[in-house]
Amino acid sequence: DISESARLEQLRRDFVANVSHEFRTPLTVIRGSLEALVDGTVENSEDIKRYQQRMLSETRVLERLVGDLLELSRLQSGKIKINKEKIHIPSLMADAVKSLQTIAEKKGIIIEYQAEQEDTPLLGDYDRLRQLFVIFLDNAIKYSPKNTTVFVETGLFGINTFSVIIRDQGYGIADDELAHIWDRFYKVDNSRKGSGTGLGLAIAKHLIELHDGKVSVQSELGKGTIIEIKLPLLMDSVN
Repeated sequence: DISESARLEQLRRDFVANVSHEFRTPLTVIRGSLEALVDGTVENSEDIKRYQQRMLSETRVLERLVGDLLELSRLQSGKIKINKEKIHIPSLMADAVKSLQTIAEKKGIIIEYQAEQEDTPLLGDYDRLRQLFVIFLDNAIKYSPKNTTVFVETGLFGINTFSVIIRDQGYGIADDELAHIWDRFYKVDNSRKGSGTGLGLAIAKHLIELHDGKVSVQSELGKGTIIEIKLPLLMDSVN
């Protein structure tokens, strides 16, 4: 199929171009800072410290990008095995919310968490599910204006499904961009003001699929975004 072959080739080219772009900016900053230090252009101790901090910051950006690329590669290859155990999602979500409180407080954002006190567990990988929820919560905080609220709800959806809803009062996503938010490196216009590798949602989608779950997104520009994750309550989890 020539059309399918062309599509795959274009995806490959786009991926290489995106990776190159994401690496180029931090590398340019690091090189420029190093050249200024080596050439002796910067001599003031405060300026030297500022340049060193800038290089350290960009190095962390590169480290995060490499880590996300490796993580996504492992997920796509199917080589990652999840360690399933009985998990109570309300407790896990409380853990994820707590870990992001400091970041939220810096922007004056309140994370309002409401959980049904359900004793029914599901089978899942605690670390991977925590990673999943942290990705969505981090995005909700990152792409919301200061002094707003992120609402989180967990509870049973029907008989065999557990639902997690994360709703923010952020910038929102246009209808024509919603279908692309799971693509690698894709960033909607309003989110460009935030930092990130553009790989978080692609990783999240794979983590949901590993748990046989589903995700839906509703969004409106200027009015925020609602993410709903549905995870199955396997029969083994209620025995």
